[in-house]
Amino acid sequence: MMRNLLTIFFTLAVLSASSQTFNLGSDAGLFVGGDASFYFGGNTTLNGKLNNQGQVTSFSDINFVSNTDVGSIKFIGTADQELIGEELIFFDFTVDKDGQLRVNPRKITVNGTMSMARGVIKTDADQEVVIKGSTTSGGTGYIEGRALGVLSNGELTFPTGINGFTNYITFSGFDPNITFEVRILSPDGSTLNPDEDIVGIADQVEWQVVSPEVPASAFVSVDFSGIDLENFQNGQQIRSEKYEAALVMYTADDTLYHSVPGVFVDGSDPQSESFGRFESTERIPISSEVTRLNIALIPVIIRPQFFVPNSFAPNGELDENHLFRPFYSGDKVTSIYMRVFDSFNKEVYLFSQAGDDVDLSLMGWDGTMPSGVGAPNGVYYYTIQLQGETENHNQSGAVLLVK
Repeated sequence: MMRNLLTIFFTLAVLSASSQTFNLGSDAGLFVGGDASFYFGGNTTLNGKLNNQGQVTSFSDINFVSNTDVGSIKFIGTADQELIGEELIFFDFTVDKDGQLRVNPRKITVNGTMSMARGVIKTDADQEVVIKGSTTSGGTGYIEGRALGVLSNGELTFPTGINGFTNYITFSGFDPNITFEVRILSPDGSTLNPDEDIVGIADQVEWQVVSPEVPASAFVSVDFSGIDLENFQNGQQIRSEKYEAALVMYTADDTLYHSVPGVFVDGSDPQSESFGRFESTERIPISSEVTRLNIALIPVIIRPQFFVPNSFAPNGELDENHLFRPFYSGDKVTSIYMRVFDSFNKEVYLFSQAGDDVDLSLMGWDGTMPSGVGAPNGVYYYTIQLQGETENHNQSGAVLLVK
């Protein structure tokens, strides 16, 4: 009975004097019953033993000192706050406040439900927020920095965000008891190199995902916002009737970003290009090497597109312009036959391939004569016969070799 009266007393005290500090002496103890809530209005230091079976609510900084297993907590109010302590274990962890919550411990673990209704948790690179239970979605709060999740059956959402925007990422379809680590950051735009099917990659947000213990795979969905898909450091021109946002991926064994197959859901419009919800339709691999996920702009293929450039530069700055070859998208290539001649009608290049493994990105004339000597600058002539599953293209013309 005394415990309930004590809880009520401090609740009333906070309501009348919310800025008061609270210091629990090292020889004292504080017990919060299962149906009780204890409110700390001002800066709080808990030198003594805390036994929290209910909920602690904090309006200001709170230092748990040597307490580690501290039960459920809720942060509210309008001022920035700091969470101080050693490695802390929580049951439910709720942030419903304006401003930031700075996490001081090297590691905090949430075994129950993590709810980011409002506010921002900021972590450093060497700090961990470990989610072992579940998370709630739909809020405007987020974690900026590093978070880990121990995935059980079903799905787990990492409530991440950056620069004032929520950018949650959810994993599903995974093996149980797998640990994923997610870090959200603003990437270096100069490192965002798209493949030939991507117009450009936004540099506002990047999710870096690792499975530190064992290789795994999972379906992934992202709720993205605050994206600029009009300005790119490594953008390229791809002619199309329309464009849309997409999720792209970069793995350690690759050099370019590639699109992740998927769909937009929950009524989000891919043409908005600044926010939406995207779900992958294929599993993505996740290992101890970092997998990078970003939002990009891609052309929408309404019908097959066939294109042959009118010039190329083997020694130029653009890698995609080093080889002379045709480009074809929106359909599968079943065969390709290509010849190139000089101005004396002498054949300088021949390529022919048919079957299920035709890949146009692996072919092309590099400006070298059959003898191995570099061809001189000038105009060359070509003939191309391409067969696709739905269309065939036959084209002859001239191309300018520039060195």
